[in-house]
Order: sequence, then structure tokens, then C-alpha cells
Amino acid sequence: MKKVLNILLILLGIGGLVLIGITIFIGTSMGKRAENIEGIKNTEYKTRTEFRNLIVYEYDSIKKQMPYELIIREKDSVLIYDYKNKNDSTKNMSFRYSKYNGNLFFGPDEFTISIKNEFQSDFKFDQYDLTEEMIDGMGALLFNRTYGVLGFDNGWGKHFYYLTEQNINETKLPILYRKTE
Repeated sequence: MKKVLNILLILLGIGGLVLIGITIFIGTSMGKRAENIEGIKNTEYKTRTEFRNLIVYEYDSIKKQMPYELIIREKDSVLIYDYKNKNDSTKNMSFRYSKYNGNLFFGPDEFTISIKNEFQSDFKFDQYDLTEEMIDGMGALLFNRTYGVLGFDNGWGKHFYYLTEQNINETKLPILYRKTE
């Protein structure tokens, strides 16, 4: 009886070692797989970073200027334009451009192109308006896929312009004008 018990304990010990070995093998191979997946995720986007100054224009004068970093990420069906405020992250803004239908999204709001080549500088900017009109909704938005958002009307008398160091002195503000019916 004692011999049988010793043999069972030895077999149980060997089984435990085999189980630990299998667990370690699976854990390390999954870790390598996770690294590969992470590598794929990082190459999923083409990313470009640029500098912008946000100029807040109210009625007839400039009210504020703030430095921003623009990060443009390109994925299969969308371009994402993240505007990061260098001093206050609560003022970050993000726009998405759908390559599929050419519409622009700011939060839940969808904008469609209303006027092609509305504003021309080094780039030709198209004007986008809300797909569905809203009372007190945002006004027009000027956009170019390469540059990103040039400016938009928040619908409350303020215009926001994202300008580069090169075009900050060359651009006569305001560019956007509220539509009159």
C-alpha cells in the first residue's frame, strides 16, 4: 500500500510539473502574440503631427490665441484630426473625415460639403455645413483633407481659426460669414 501511495505522489508531482510547464509555455507564447498584435495596431495608422495657433475671433476682433498641436491619423476609412491644446486639455477638439462619403464629423454632428473651393490659399478649402440644420447649431466649417480644419463658426458669434505660423499673418479674418436667409 505504501509503495502505491509513493508512486501516486510521484506521478502527481510529475503531472504538476508538466502542468506548470504547459502554463508557462502558453503564457510566454501569448505574450509574444500580444506584442505582435500591438505592433500591428501601431502600424494601423499613418500619423502626422503639425503645429497650429487657434485664433478665437468674436464679431470684429481677435479675443484669444492659443497654441495647439494637430495630430492627423489616417486609418482605412477615416482621417482623424485631433487638435490638442498645449496648455489646457479640456479645450481639445477632434474631427473625423469619412473617406467613404466625404462627410466631416465633430462629436455627434455630421457636416456635408456645401461649397467646393470656398476659400483658397495654398490649399483649396471646402465649406461644410450641418447635414441637418439645428436651431443654434454650429455654422459653417472650412476644411481640406491635407490641412485639416481651417476654421468654423460655433453658431454663437465666435469663429475659431486654426492657423499655421506661415498663414497667421497672411490670413485676413474673418473668413466665415453667417448665412442670411
